[in-house]
Amino acid sequence: MSRLLVTAALLLLGIVVLAPLGRMVVSSLRVDEIAVRSGRAYQGVIRNSDSEGVMMRVHGEQTSRYFKRGGISAERRAWSLSHYRMLFRSTAQGRMLLATLALAGASTLIAVLIGLPLGVLFAATNLPGRRVLEVVSAVPLILPPILFAIATYYDLLLISPPFLRAAAVFGLTLYPLVSLFTARAIRATGADALAAARLQVAPREALARVVLGPALPGAAAGALLVFVFVVGDFAVPDFLGVTTAKNTISVYANEVFRAWRTETDAGRATAAGMPATLLALLAFAAVLLVERRRESVSPGAADRGLEPLPLGRARVPALVAVGAVLALAIVLPAWRHLEEAGGKHFGNPIATGGAVTGVTATSGASGATAGESDARPRSILDGLRRGLRHDRVGRAAMNSLTVAGGGALLAVLLALLLVEAGRAVPRLDAPLLIAAFIPAAVPPMSLSVGWVEFFGAEWTSQRFFPVVLMGARLLPFAMLAARAARRRLGPELLEAAAVAGLTPARRFFRVTLPLVAPGALLGLFVAFLFGLREVDAIIFTKTGAETLPVQLYQMIHYGYDVQVAGLSFLWTLGIGLFLAIVMLLLSPRVSKPDRF
Repeated sequence: MSRLLVTAALLLLGIVVLAPLGRMVVSSLRVDEIAVRSGRAYQGVIRNSDSEGVMMRVHGEQTSRYFKRGGISAERRAWSLSHYRMLFRSTAQGRMLLATLALAGASTLIAVLIGLPLGVLFAATNLPGRRVLEVVSAVPLILPPILFAIATYYDLLLISPPFLRAAAVFGLTLYPLVSLFTARAIRATGADALAAARLQVAPREALARVVLGPALPGAAAGALLVFVFVVGDFAVPDFLGVTTAKNTISVYANEVFRAWRTETDAGRATAAGMPATLLALLAFAAVLLVERRRESVSPGAADRGLEPLPLGRARVPALVAVGAVLALAIVLPAWRHLEEAGGKHFGNPIATGGAVTGVTATSGASGATAGESDARPRSILDGLRRGLRHDRVGRAAMNSLTVAGGGALLAVLLALLLVEAGRAVPRLDAPLLIAAFIPAAVPPMSLSVGWVEFFGAEWTSQRFFPVVLMGARLLPFAMLAARAARRRLGPELLEAAAVAGLTPARRFFRVTLPLVAPGALLGLFVAFLFGLREVDAIIFTKTGAETLPVQLYQMIHYGYDVQVAGLSFLWTLGIGLFLAIVMLLLSPRVSKPDRF
Protein backbone atom coordinates (compact mmCIF):
# COMPACT_ATOMS: atom_id res chain seq x y z
CA MET A 1 0.00 0.00 0.00
CA SER A 2 2.79 2.44 0.93
CA ARG A 3 4.67 1.70 -2.30
CA LEU A 4 1.55 2.24 -4.39
CA LEU A 5 0.80 5.49 -2.55
CA VAL A 6 4.30 6.87 -3.07
CA THR A 7 4.34 5.83 -6.73
CA ALA A 8 1.02 7.54 -7.41
CA ALA A 9 2.14 10.69 -5.59
CA LEU A 10 5.42 10.92 -7.48
CA LEU A 11 3.75 10.21 -10.83
CA LEU A 12 1.09 12.89 -10.41
CA LEU A 13 3.56 15.40 -9.03
CA GLY A 14 5.83 14.76 -11.99
CA ILE A 15 3.06 15.26 -14.54
CA VAL A 16 1.41 18.25 -12.90
CA VAL A 17 4.45 20.15 -11.61
CA LEU A 18 7.94 18.86 -12.35
CA ALA A 19 7.70 17.99 -16.06
CA PRO A 20 6.27 21.38 -17.15
CA LEU A 21 8.87 23.17 -15.03
CA GLY A 22 11.60 21.08 -16.61
CA ARG A 23 10.24 21.89 -20.04
CA MET A 24 10.37 25.57 -19.11
CA VAL A 25 14.09 25.31 -18.34
CA VAL A 26 14.79 23.24 -21.48
CA SER A 27 13.00 25.82 -23.65
CA SER A 28 15.34 28.52 -22.42
CA LEU A 29 18.31 26.42 -23.58
CA ARG A 30 17.01 25.50 -27.06
CA VAL A 31 17.14 27.74 -30.11
CA ASP A 32 16.49 27.52 -33.85
CA GLU A 33 19.73 27.33 -35.82
CA ILE A 34 20.41 27.74 -39.54
CA ALA A 35 23.78 26.80 -41.01
CA VAL A 36 24.61 28.36 -44.37
CA ARG A 37 26.97 26.94 -46.99
CA SER A 38 29.70 29.39 -46.05
CA GLY A 39 29.99 27.49 -42.78
CA ARG A 40 28.44 30.15 -40.53
CA ALA A 41 25.52 29.32 -38.22
CA TYR A 42 22.78 31.75 -37.17
CA GLN A 43 20.66 31.29 -34.04
CA GLY A 44 17.32 32.89 -33.38
CA VAL A 45 13.59 32.30 -33.86
CA ILE A 46 12.15 31.07 -37.16
CA ARG A 47 9.18 33.24 -38.16
CA ASN A 48 8.25 31.51 -41.39
CA SER A 49 9.51 28.52 -43.33
CA ASP A 50 8.41 27.40 -46.80
CA SER A 51 9.82 25.81 -49.94
CA GLU A 52 11.49 29.06 -51.02
CA GLY A 53 13.32 29.98 -47.83
CA VAL A 54 13.28 30.70 -44.11
CA MET A 55 12.53 33.94 -42.28
CA MET A 56 14.44 34.11 -38.98
CA ARG A 57 14.74 36.71 -36.25
CA VAL A 58 18.46 36.34 -35.51
CA HIS A 59 19.41 36.89 -31.89
CA GLY A 60 20.90 40.32 -31.34
CA GLU A 61 19.48 41.81 -34.56
CA GLN A 62 16.53 44.20 -34.78
CA THR A 63 15.06 42.95 -38.07
CA SER A 64 14.44 39.45 -39.40
CA ARG A 65 16.67 37.85 -42.07
CA TYR A 66 15.54 35.86 -45.07
CA PHE A 67 17.60 32.76 -45.98
CA LYS A 68 17.03 31.18 -49.39
CA ARG A 69 16.86 27.41 -49.51
CA GLY A 70 19.77 27.19 -51.90
CA GLY A 71 22.11 28.83 -49.35
CA ILE A 72 21.04 26.71 -46.35
CA SER A 73 23.09 23.64 -45.51
CA ALA A 74 21.26 22.69 -42.27
CA GLU A 75 18.17 23.71 -40.34
CA ARG A 76 17.94 22.36 -36.79
CA ARG A 77 17.23 22.87 -33.11
CA ALA A 78 20.37 23.42 -31.04
CA TRP A 79 21.40 23.66 -27.41
CA SER A 80 22.62 27.15 -26.63
CA LEU A 81 22.98 29.79 -23.92
CA SER A 82 22.09 32.39 -26.51
CA HIS A 83 18.94 33.51 -24.70
CA TYR A 84 20.88 34.10 -21.50
CA ARG A 85 23.75 35.84 -23.27
CA MET A 86 21.28 38.23 -24.86
CA LEU A 87 19.60 38.70 -21.52
CA PHE A 88 22.69 39.70 -19.58
CA ARG A 89 24.26 41.71 -22.40
CA SER A 90 21.20 43.92 -22.50
CA THR A 91 21.73 47.32 -20.90
CA ALA A 92 18.12 47.20 -19.68
CA GLN A 93 18.76 44.21 -17.39
CA GLY A 94 20.19 46.28 -14.57
CA ARG A 95 17.27 48.69 -14.69
CA MET A 96 14.82 45.81 -14.85
CA LEU A 97 16.35 44.10 -11.83
CA LEU A 98 16.33 47.32 -9.81
CA ALA A 99 12.75 48.08 -10.89
CA THR A 100 11.54 44.61 -9.91
CA LEU A 101 13.33 44.75 -6.55
CA ALA A 102 12.10 48.29 -5.90
CA LEU A 103 8.49 47.37 -6.70
CA ALA A 104 8.56 44.16 -4.66
CA GLY A 105 10.44 45.79 -1.79
CA ALA A 106 8.16 48.82 -1.55
CA SER A 107 5.05 46.62 -1.76
CA THR A 108 6.37 44.32 0.94
CA LEU A 109 7.22 47.25 3.21
CA ILE A 110 3.71 48.69 2.90
CA ALA A 111 2.16 45.26 3.53
CA VAL A 112 4.28 44.74 6.67
CA LEU A 113 3.53 48.20 8.06
CA ILE A 114 -0.17 47.46 7.72
CA GLY A 115 -0.32 43.70 8.33
CA LEU A 116 1.96 43.30 11.36
CA PRO A 117 0.00 45.64 13.68
CA LEU A 118 -3.29 44.18 12.45
CA GLY A 119 -2.13 40.61 13.15
CA VAL A 120 -1.11 41.57 16.70
CA LEU A 121 -4.38 43.41 17.34
CA PHE A 122 -6.51 40.53 16.05
CA ALA A 123 -4.65 37.72 17.82
CA ALA A 124 -3.45 39.18 21.11
CA THR A 125 -5.65 42.09 22.22
CA ASN A 126 -9.23 42.79 23.25
CA LEU A 127 -9.98 44.92 20.19
CA PRO A 128 -13.80 45.15 19.93
CA GLY A 129 -15.18 42.92 17.17
CA ARG A 130 -11.74 41.56 16.36
CA ARG A 131 -13.06 38.21 15.04
CA VAL A 132 -15.33 39.90 12.50
CA LEU A 133 -12.72 42.53 11.61
CA GLU A 134 -10.13 39.80 10.98
CA VAL A 135 -12.41 38.09 8.46
CA VAL A 136 -13.34 41.37 6.76
CA SER A 137 -9.69 42.44 6.53
CA ALA A 138 -8.91 39.32 4.46
CA VAL A 139 -11.27 40.37 1.62
CA PRO A 140 -8.62 42.32 -0.39
CA LEU A 141 -6.44 39.20 -0.56
CA ILE A 142 -9.05 37.17 -2.42
CA LEU A 143 -9.77 39.82 -5.05
CA PRO A 144 -7.60 40.32 -8.14
CA PRO A 145 -5.30 43.29 -7.46
CA ILE A 146 -6.15 44.59 -10.92
CA LEU A 147 -9.69 45.38 -9.65
CA PHE A 148 -8.23 47.65 -6.96
CA ALA A 149 -5.98 49.31 -9.55
CA ILE A 150 -8.92 49.91 -11.91
CA ALA A 151 -11.09 51.32 -9.13
CA THR A 152 -8.51 53.75 -7.73
CA TYR A 153 -6.79 54.64 -11.01
CA TYR A 154 -7.48 58.38 -10.79
CA ASP A 155 -6.47 58.45 -7.11
CA LEU A 156 -3.23 56.63 -7.90
CA LEU A 157 -2.29 59.25 -10.49
CA LEU A 158 -1.46 61.50 -7.54
CA ILE A 159 1.43 59.15 -6.69
CA SER A 160 4.75 59.40 -8.52
CA PRO A 161 6.85 57.64 -9.78
CA PRO A 162 4.59 55.03 -11.40
CA PHE A 163 6.11 52.01 -9.66
CA LEU A 164 4.95 53.47 -6.31
CA ARG A 165 1.38 53.37 -7.64
CA ALA A 166 1.72 49.65 -8.19
CA ALA A 167 3.41 49.29 -4.78
CA ALA A 168 0.43 51.00 -3.13
CA VAL A 169 -1.96 48.61 -4.90
CA PHE A 170 0.00 45.53 -3.86
CA GLY A 171 0.51 46.74 -0.30
CA LEU A 172 -3.20 47.40 0.23
CA THR A 173 -4.29 44.10 -1.34
CA LEU A 174 -1.61 41.73 0.01
CA TYR A 175 -1.26 42.95 3.61
CA PRO A 176 -3.64 40.15 4.79
CA LEU A 177 -0.83 37.67 4.06
CA VAL A 178 1.26 39.38 6.73
CA SER A 179 -1.59 39.80 9.21
CA LEU A 180 -2.81 36.21 8.85
CA PHE A 181 0.66 34.69 9.25
CA THR A 182 1.36 37.01 12.18
CA ALA A 183 -1.89 36.09 13.94
CA ARG A 184 -1.30 32.38 13.36
CA ALA A 185 2.20 32.58 14.82
CA ILE A 186 0.92 34.39 17.92
CA ARG A 187 -1.88 31.89 18.49
CA ALA A 188 0.61 29.04 18.21
CA THR A 189 2.39 30.45 21.28
CA GLY A 190 -0.34 29.22 23.59
CA ALA A 191 -2.05 30.80 26.59
CA ASP A 192 0.31 29.46 29.24
CA ALA A 193 3.35 31.44 28.13
CA LEU A 194 1.39 34.68 27.91
CA ALA A 195 -0.32 34.13 31.25
CA ALA A 196 3.03 33.46 32.95
CA ALA A 197 4.52 36.59 31.44
CA ARG A 198 1.57 38.72 32.54
CA LEU A 199 2.07 37.56 36.14
CA GLN A 200 5.67 38.74 36.09
CA VAL A 201 5.65 41.96 34.04
CA ALA A 202 3.30 44.70 32.87
CA PRO A 203 0.96 43.96 29.92
CA ARG A 204 3.03 46.08 27.52
CA GLU A 205 6.20 44.22 28.41
CA ALA A 206 4.36 40.90 28.16
CA LEU A 207 3.25 41.97 24.67
CA ALA A 208 6.85 42.63 23.68
CA ARG A 209 8.24 39.43 25.20
CA VAL A 210 5.67 36.79 24.36
CA VAL A 211 3.63 38.21 21.49
CA LEU A 212 6.03 40.15 19.30
CA GLY A 213 8.72 37.48 19.54
CA PRO A 214 6.64 34.76 17.82
CA ALA A 215 4.91 37.36 15.65
CA LEU A 216 8.05 38.47 13.83
CA PRO A 217 8.83 35.08 12.17
CA GLY A 218 5.19 34.83 11.10
CA ALA A 219 5.28 38.36 9.72
CA ALA A 220 8.51 37.53 7.92
CA ALA A 221 6.88 34.52 6.24
CA GLY A 222 3.93 36.64 5.16
CA ALA A 223 6.25 39.39 3.89
CA LEU A 224 8.23 36.92 1.81
CA LEU A 225 4.99 35.65 0.26
CA VAL A 226 4.06 39.23 -0.61
CA PHE A 227 7.45 39.59 -2.29
CA VAL A 228 6.81 36.41 -4.32
CA PHE A 229 3.33 37.52 -5.41
CA VAL A 230 4.59 40.95 -6.53
CA VAL A 231 7.59 39.61 -8.46
CA GLY A 232 5.31 37.41 -10.57
CA ASP A 233 2.47 39.88 -11.22
CA PHE A 234 2.03 41.27 -14.71
CA ALA A 235 -1.42 42.86 -14.89
CA VAL A 236 -1.05 45.64 -12.30
CA PRO A 237 2.34 47.02 -13.45
CA ASP A 238 1.18 46.90 -17.06
CA PHE A 239 -2.13 48.63 -16.36
CA LEU A 240 -0.68 51.39 -14.21
CA GLY A 241 1.85 52.38 -16.85
CA VAL A 242 5.02 50.99 -15.33
CA THR A 243 6.11 50.06 -18.86
CA THR A 244 5.10 52.99 -21.01
CA ALA A 245 7.08 54.76 -23.68
CA LYS A 246 7.49 57.75 -21.36
CA ASN A 247 8.83 55.62 -18.53
CA THR A 248 11.47 53.00 -19.27
CA ILE A 249 11.04 51.23 -15.93
CA SER A 250 10.12 47.62 -16.60
CA VAL A 251 9.67 44.45 -14.55
CA TYR A 252 10.43 40.85 -15.44
CA ALA A 253 6.80 39.72 -15.67
CA ASN A 254 6.17 42.22 -18.46
CA GLU A 255 9.21 40.95 -20.37
CA VAL A 256 7.88 37.38 -20.18
CA PHE A 257 4.50 38.52 -21.47
CA ARG A 258 5.96 40.49 -24.39
CA ALA A 259 8.34 37.70 -25.42
CA TRP A 260 5.53 35.15 -25.55
CA ARG A 261 2.57 37.21 -26.72
CA THR A 262 4.31 39.28 -29.38
CA GLU A 263 7.12 36.92 -30.46
CA THR A 264 5.82 33.47 -29.40
CA ASP A 265 9.37 32.76 -28.26
CA ALA A 266 9.19 30.29 -25.36
CA GLY A 267 12.96 30.26 -24.91
CA ARG A 268 13.26 34.02 -24.60
CA ALA A 269 10.13 34.21 -22.43
CA THR A 270 11.40 31.68 -19.89
CA ALA A 271 14.93 33.11 -19.95
CA ALA A 272 13.53 36.61 -19.40
CA GLY A 273 11.65 35.38 -16.35
CA MET A 274 14.53 33.36 -14.90
CA PRO A 275 15.93 36.17 -12.69
CA ALA A 276 12.48 36.72 -11.23
CA THR A 277 12.13 32.96 -10.76
CA LEU A 278 15.39 32.82 -8.81
CA LEU A 279 14.35 35.76 -6.62
CA ALA A 280 10.99 34.14 -5.90
CA LEU A 281 12.53 30.72 -5.19
CA LEU A 282 14.93 32.24 -2.66
CA ALA A 283 12.04 33.99 -0.94
CA PHE A 284 9.95 30.83 -0.91
CA ALA A 285 12.84 28.81 0.49
CA ALA A 286 12.89 31.23 3.42
CA VAL A 287 9.12 30.79 3.85
CA LEU A 288 9.49 27.01 3.96
CA LEU A 289 12.28 27.33 6.52
CA VAL A 290 10.06 29.44 8.76
CA GLU A 291 7.16 27.01 8.32
CA ARG A 292 9.30 23.97 9.14
CA ARG A 293 10.48 25.62 12.33
CA ARG A 294 6.94 26.56 13.27
CA GLU A 295 5.79 22.96 12.83
CA SER A 296 8.15 21.94 15.62
CA VAL A 297 5.88 23.79 18.08
CA SER A 298 3.61 21.55 20.16
CA PRO A 299 0.43 20.85 18.14
CA GLY A 300 -1.86 21.56 21.06
CA ALA A 301 -0.44 24.93 21.97
CA ALA A 302 -2.53 26.86 19.53
CA ASP A 303 -5.79 25.28 20.71
CA ARG A 304 -5.72 26.53 24.29
CA GLY A 305 -6.64 30.08 23.31
CA LEU A 306 -5.01 33.34 24.32
CA GLU A 307 -6.45 35.62 26.93
CA PRO A 308 -6.48 38.97 25.13
CA LEU A 309 -4.28 41.74 26.42
CA PRO A 310 -6.24 44.86 27.44
CA LEU A 311 -5.75 47.85 25.18
CA GLY A 312 -7.00 50.33 27.74
CA ARG A 313 -7.07 53.87 26.39
CA ALA A 314 -5.53 52.69 23.14
CA ARG A 315 -8.68 50.73 22.25
CA VAL A 316 -10.42 53.57 20.41
CA PRO A 317 -7.32 54.72 18.44
CA ALA A 318 -6.62 51.09 17.51
CA LEU A 319 -10.20 50.63 16.29
CA VAL A 320 -9.95 53.85 14.28
CA ALA A 321 -6.68 52.69 12.70
CA VAL A 322 -8.19 49.34 11.69
CA GLY A 323 -11.22 51.15 10.28
CA ALA A 324 -8.97 53.44 8.25
CA VAL A 325 -7.15 50.46 6.71
CA LEU A 326 -10.42 48.74 5.82
CA ALA A 327 -11.75 51.99 4.38
CA LEU A 328 -8.72 52.33 2.10
CA ALA A 329 -8.53 48.66 1.11
CA ILE A 330 -12.25 47.81 0.74
CA VAL A 331 -14.63 50.78 1.00
CA LEU A 332 -12.67 53.18 -1.24
CA PRO A 333 -12.35 50.84 -4.27
CA ALA A 334 -15.97 49.71 -3.89
CA TRP A 335 -17.14 53.32 -3.81
CA ARG A 336 -14.97 54.24 -6.80
CA HIS A 337 -16.46 51.32 -8.74
CA LEU A 338 -19.94 52.65 -8.00
CA GLU A 339 -18.96 56.17 -9.07
CA GLU A 340 -17.52 54.89 -12.32
CA ALA A 341 -20.59 52.73 -12.92
CA GLY A 342 -22.60 55.94 -12.62
CA GLY A 343 -20.46 57.59 -15.33
CA LYS A 344 -18.27 59.92 -13.24
CA HIS A 345 -15.43 59.85 -15.78
CA PHE A 346 -17.54 58.92 -18.78
CA GLY A 347 -15.90 60.10 -22.00
CA ASN A 348 -12.41 59.94 -20.48
CA PRO A 349 -11.63 56.21 -20.63
CA ILE A 350 -8.95 54.81 -18.36
CA ALA A 351 -7.40 52.96 -21.31
CA THR A 352 -5.94 56.20 -22.64
CA GLY A 353 -3.63 56.35 -19.65
CA GLY A 354 -2.86 52.67 -19.31
CA ALA A 355 -0.10 50.68 -20.97
CA VAL A 356 -1.34 48.09 -23.41
CA THR A 357 1.51 45.67 -24.05
CA GLY A 358 0.00 43.28 -26.52
CA VAL A 359 -3.31 42.36 -24.86
CA THR A 360 -5.98 41.57 -27.42
CA ALA A 361 -9.66 41.16 -26.82
CA THR A 362 -11.11 37.71 -27.17
CA SER A 363 -13.89 37.06 -29.59
CA GLY A 364 -17.07 38.67 -28.41
CA ALA A 365 -15.42 41.08 -25.98
CA SER A 366 -17.61 43.87 -27.18
CA GLY A 367 -20.15 46.09 -25.51
CA ALA A 368 -23.24 44.98 -23.68
CA THR A 369 -25.64 45.99 -26.43
CA ALA A 370 -25.32 47.97 -29.64
CA GLY A 371 -24.83 51.66 -28.88
CA GLU A 372 -25.19 51.22 -25.13
CA SER A 373 -21.50 51.76 -24.40
CA ASP A 374 -21.64 55.10 -26.27
CA ALA A 375 -24.26 56.63 -23.95
CA ARG A 376 -23.69 58.01 -20.47
CA PRO A 377 -25.35 55.79 -17.83
CA ARG A 378 -28.47 57.31 -16.36
CA SER A 379 -27.62 56.14 -12.83
CA ILE A 380 -25.43 53.77 -10.86
CA LEU A 381 -28.07 51.07 -11.21
CA ASP A 382 -27.99 51.56 -14.97
CA GLY A 383 -24.21 51.07 -14.93
CA LEU A 384 -24.56 47.89 -12.87
CA ARG A 385 -27.22 46.64 -15.29
CA ARG A 386 -24.92 47.28 -18.25
CA GLY A 387 -22.22 45.25 -16.59
CA LEU A 388 -24.55 42.31 -16.06
CA ARG A 389 -25.85 42.54 -19.65
CA HIS A 390 -22.40 42.39 -21.22
CA ASP A 391 -22.47 39.51 -23.68
CA ARG A 392 -19.49 37.70 -22.10
CA VAL A 393 -20.41 37.92 -18.41
CA GLY A 394 -22.38 34.71 -17.98
CA ARG A 395 -19.86 32.51 -19.73
CA ALA A 396 -16.89 34.29 -18.10
CA ALA A 397 -18.36 33.88 -14.61
CA MET A 398 -19.07 30.20 -15.23
CA ASN A 399 -15.54 29.69 -16.54
CA SER A 400 -14.15 31.38 -13.44
CA LEU A 401 -16.12 29.11 -11.12
CA THR A 402 -15.23 26.02 -13.13
CA VAL A 403 -11.51 26.74 -13.37
CA ALA A 404 -11.17 27.85 -9.74
CA GLY A 405 -13.37 25.08 -8.34
CA GLY A 406 -11.88 22.29 -10.43
CA GLY A 407 -8.35 23.50 -9.77
CA ALA A 408 -8.97 23.74 -6.03
CA LEU A 409 -10.43 20.23 -5.89
CA LEU A 410 -7.50 18.81 -7.85
CA ALA A 411 -5.03 20.66 -5.62
CA VAL A 412 -6.60 19.35 -2.40
CA LEU A 413 -6.73 15.75 -3.63
CA LEU A 414 -3.10 15.89 -4.74
CA ALA A 415 -2.07 17.57 -1.48
CA LEU A 416 -3.71 14.84 0.62
CA LEU A 417 -1.97 12.21 -1.48
CA LEU A 418 1.42 13.92 -1.08
CA VAL A 419 0.98 14.30 2.69
CA GLU A 420 0.10 10.63 3.07
CA ALA A 421 3.07 9.66 0.89
CA GLY A 422 5.34 11.79 3.08
CA ARG A 423 3.96 10.07 6.19
CA ALA A 424 4.45 6.63 4.65
CA VAL A 425 8.06 7.40 3.66
CA PRO A 426 9.35 10.12 6.05
CA ARG A 427 12.53 10.78 4.07
CA LEU A 428 10.35 11.94 1.15
CA ASP A 429 8.35 14.39 3.23
CA ALA A 430 10.66 17.40 2.80
CA PRO A 431 11.34 16.85 -0.94
CA LEU A 432 7.61 16.45 -1.63
CA LEU A 433 6.87 19.64 0.31
CA ILE A 434 9.49 21.59 -1.62
CA ALA A 435 8.29 20.26 -4.99
CA ALA A 436 4.68 21.10 -4.14
CA PHE A 437 5.58 24.70 -3.31
CA ILE A 438 7.52 25.39 -6.50
CA PRO A 439 4.44 26.37 -8.60
CA ALA A 440 3.71 29.26 -6.25
CA ALA A 441 7.34 30.41 -6.31
CA VAL A 442 7.72 30.42 -10.10
CA PRO A 443 6.24 33.58 -11.68
CA PRO A 444 2.87 32.53 -13.14
CA MET A 445 3.69 33.80 -16.63
CA SER A 446 6.78 31.57 -16.82
CA LEU A 447 4.83 28.64 -15.35
CA SER A 448 2.13 29.05 -17.99
CA VAL A 449 4.70 29.13 -20.82
CA GLY A 450 6.28 25.92 -19.49
CA TRP A 451 2.89 24.23 -19.40
CA VAL A 452 1.96 25.29 -22.92
CA GLU A 453 5.33 24.12 -24.25
CA PHE A 454 5.19 20.76 -22.45
CA PHE A 455 1.63 19.73 -23.33
CA GLY A 456 1.48 21.30 -26.77
CA ALA A 457 -1.18 23.31 -28.60
CA GLU A 458 -3.65 20.41 -28.93
CA TRP A 459 -3.88 19.82 -25.19
CA THR A 460 -3.65 23.45 -24.08
CA SER A 461 -6.59 24.40 -26.29
CA GLN A 462 -8.85 21.95 -24.45
CA ARG A 463 -11.33 23.46 -22.00
CA PHE A 464 -10.13 21.32 -19.08
CA PHE A 465 -6.51 22.39 -19.41
CA PRO A 466 -6.74 25.58 -17.27
CA VAL A 467 -8.24 23.43 -14.48
CA VAL A 468 -5.11 21.27 -14.37
CA LEU A 469 -2.87 24.32 -14.57
CA MET A 470 -4.83 25.98 -11.78
CA GLY A 471 -4.53 22.81 -9.70
CA ALA A 472 -0.74 23.06 -9.91
CA ARG A 473 -0.83 26.79 -9.13
CA LEU A 474 -3.04 26.26 -6.05
CA LEU A 475 -1.22 23.17 -4.75
CA PRO A 476 0.88 25.06 -2.16
CA PHE A 477 -2.21 26.53 -0.45
CA ALA A 478 -3.89 23.13 -0.33
CA MET A 479 -0.64 21.60 0.92
CA LEU A 480 -0.50 23.97 3.91
CA ALA A 481 -4.05 23.07 4.90
CA ALA A 482 -3.51 19.33 4.39
CA ARG A 483 -0.34 19.30 6.50
CA ALA A 484 -2.02 21.29 9.27
CA ALA A 485 -4.95 18.85 9.28
CA ARG A 486 -2.62 15.84 9.20
CA ARG A 487 -0.70 17.09 12.26
CA ARG A 488 -3.90 16.86 14.29
CA LEU A 489 -4.01 13.14 13.62
CA GLY A 490 -1.77 11.61 16.27
CA PRO A 491 0.17 8.40 15.52
CA GLU A 492 -1.55 6.64 18.43
CA LEU A 493 -4.87 6.64 16.55
CA LEU A 494 -3.36 4.94 13.52
CA GLU A 495 -1.52 2.47 15.74
CA ALA A 496 -4.76 1.62 17.53
CA ALA A 497 -6.51 1.12 14.18
CA ALA A 498 -3.69 -1.13 13.02
CA VAL A 499 -3.89 -3.18 16.23
CA ALA A 500 -7.65 -3.49 15.67
CA GLY A 501 -6.87 -5.24 12.38
CA LEU A 502 -7.91 -2.53 9.92
CA THR A 503 -6.19 -2.72 6.55
CA PRO A 504 -4.27 0.37 5.34
CA ALA A 505 -7.11 1.25 2.98
CA ARG A 506 -9.71 0.99 5.76
CA ARG A 507 -7.49 2.99 8.13
CA PHE A 508 -7.36 5.77 5.58
CA PHE A 509 -11.13 5.88 4.90
CA ARG A 510 -12.34 5.19 8.46
CA VAL A 511 -9.76 7.03 10.57
CA THR A 512 -7.58 9.39 8.55
CA LEU A 513 -10.10 10.84 6.11
CA PRO A 514 -12.84 11.76 8.67
CA LEU A 515 -10.28 13.54 10.87
CA VAL A 516 -8.56 15.47 8.08
CA ALA A 517 -11.80 16.29 6.22
CA PRO A 518 -12.41 19.64 8.02
CA GLY A 519 -8.89 20.79 7.20
CA ALA A 520 -9.23 19.56 3.64
CA LEU A 521 -12.48 21.50 3.23
CA LEU A 522 -10.77 24.62 4.57
CA GLY A 523 -7.95 24.07 2.08
CA LEU A 524 -10.51 23.65 -0.71
CA PHE A 525 -12.18 26.91 0.29
CA VAL A 526 -8.91 28.87 0.46
CA ALA A 527 -7.63 27.42 -2.82
CA PHE A 528 -10.96 28.19 -4.52
CA LEU A 529 -10.82 31.84 -3.44
CA PHE A 530 -7.23 32.20 -4.64
CA GLY A 531 -8.23 30.56 -7.92
CA LEU A 532 -10.92 33.17 -8.48
CA ARG A 533 -8.33 35.97 -8.32
CA GLU A 534 -5.84 34.42 -10.76
CA VAL A 535 -5.07 36.31 -13.96
CA ASP A 536 -1.43 35.84 -14.97
CA ALA A 537 -1.14 32.04 -14.90
CA ILE A 538 -4.10 31.37 -17.20
CA ILE A 539 -4.09 34.35 -19.56
CA PHE A 540 -2.26 32.33 -22.26
CA THR A 541 -4.84 29.50 -22.32
CA LYS A 542 -8.11 29.49 -24.24
CA THR A 543 -10.58 28.90 -21.40
CA GLY A 544 -8.42 30.77 -18.89
CA ALA A 545 -8.50 33.90 -21.06
CA GLU A 546 -12.30 33.73 -20.88
CA THR A 547 -12.55 33.91 -17.09
CA LEU A 548 -14.06 37.01 -15.53
CA PRO A 549 -10.88 38.63 -14.10
CA VAL A 550 -9.07 38.27 -17.43
CA GLN A 551 -12.09 39.58 -19.34
CA LEU A 552 -12.26 42.62 -17.04
CA TYR A 553 -8.58 43.27 -17.63
CA GLN A 554 -9.08 43.08 -21.39
CA MET A 555 -12.27 45.15 -21.43
CA ILE A 556 -10.70 48.09 -19.57
CA HIS A 557 -8.19 48.49 -22.42
CA TYR A 558 -11.06 48.92 -24.89
CA GLY A 559 -12.95 51.67 -23.12
CA TYR A 560 -15.71 49.68 -21.39
CA ASP A 561 -15.12 51.49 -18.10
CA VAL A 562 -18.78 51.57 -17.03
CA GLN A 563 -19.31 47.85 -17.59
CA VAL A 564 -16.00 46.99 -15.90
CA ALA A 565 -16.84 49.15 -12.89
CA GLY A 566 -20.27 47.61 -12.49
CA LEU A 567 -18.99 44.06 -12.83
CA SER A 568 -16.06 44.73 -10.49
CA PHE A 569 -18.37 46.05 -7.77
CA LEU A 570 -20.73 43.08 -8.09
CA TRP A 571 -17.73 40.69 -8.14
CA THR A 572 -16.36 42.27 -4.95
CA LEU A 573 -19.77 42.16 -3.28
CA GLY A 574 -20.32 38.53 -4.26
CA ILE A 575 -16.90 37.40 -3.02
CA GLY A 576 -17.40 39.26 0.26
CA LEU A 577 -20.81 37.66 0.86
CA PHE A 578 -19.49 34.23 -0.05
CA LEU A 579 -16.60 34.63 2.39
CA ALA A 580 -18.96 35.79 5.16
CA ILE A 581 -21.33 32.84 4.64
CA VAL A 582 -18.54 30.26 4.60
CA MET A 583 -16.86 31.73 7.68
CA LEU A 584 -20.22 31.72 9.46
CA LEU A 585 -20.70 28.05 8.62
CA LEU A 586 -17.15 27.15 9.68
CA SER A 587 -17.27 29.06 12.96
CA PRO A 588 -18.42 27.29 16.15
CA ARG A 589 -22.10 27.59 16.92
CA VAL A 590 -21.37 28.55 20.51
CA SER A 591 -18.24 30.53 21.16
CA LYS A 592 -16.86 32.06 24.31
CA PRO A 593 -17.07 35.85 24.35
CA ASP A 594 -13.88 37.86 24.27
CA ARG A 595 -12.53 38.54 27.73
CA PHE A 596 -11.88 42.20 28.32
